[in-house]
Amino acid sequence: ATIPVLRLSFMMNLTAWLAGACALVFERYKINYLFLLDISPDLEVSAMSLLNYASVQTGVWIVFSFCFLADMKFGAVLQSIPSIHSFSLAHIYSSSVLLVQFFITSSWMTAAHRRLCSRLFLRIFCFSCLGEVSFAENVLADVLTSLGRPLKDVAYTACYFRHWHTSQDREVRRICKNSAWTSSTVQFLLLLPLLFRIAQCYRRRRDTPDKFRHSLNCGKYILAVLVSLLTSVSVPPKGLTLLQLNVIQTLGAGLSFFETVTHVMPVMTWSEGR
Repeated sequence: ATIPVLRLSFMMNLTAWLAGACALVFERYKINYLFLLDISPDLEVSAMSLLNYASVQTGVWIVFSFCFLADMKFGAVLQSIPSIHSFSLAHIYSSSVLLVQFFITSSWMTAAHRRLCSRLFLRIFCFSCLGEVSFAENVLADVLTSLGRPLKDVAYTACYFRHWHTSQDREVRRICKNSAWTSSTVQFLLLLPLLFRIAQCYRRRRDTPDKFRHSLNCGKYILAVLVSLLTSVSVPPKGLTLLQLNVIQTLGAGLSFFETVTHVMPVMTWSEGR
């Protein structure tokens, strides 16, 4: 029951490691990624700073995860405290990991970092209504479309902490895996990045002379939305048999493969347009 919460934290750490590795490669080959992403040179964004941040976060995750396992298996940490027995240890450890990592992130980011991130997310969440789409906005929204598993874990984690008072972890897992609230939240979180990309492609189609490529890219994400909606259907709609639904979902999987193969198109069209 607790693994998806710890996995969400782990994937956040993994993202930081991968960002640091990308920055290391860029610095090795003299690629000015700060200029490409419109990041001020005054901000401390370097490969070493990202890797140091990732190592601290991973260290916190390892400590809490091993304490959790030791406590559940041997009662070596919190179970020795009598007053703690009325709480779910799984919820205590999982919430502690997320809170500590949040405070580490808050202390690592300066006010300028927060303004930059807030501006990027604001422009993306406004569906590109605030002006021409920048390369950083394009990359960030494109990355969000690839975060299917972490976004599912976000929905599960929200449901998991709604039942913090429940000591039966298997019951919590059953509730959160099968609840309509979790399913609808997952579907919303998976569709939202695709809608952001559709809005960006439409905006760039309007702002640039290359209408065809951006229209094609917009159509790709519209297909991805349809695929996501089709795969979420488990009961055949009225007028369809289960076999017909399976055929439609198989065709949807083929469209999804097409979407994956052409996933690099947004960056290609941007670089060629520049």
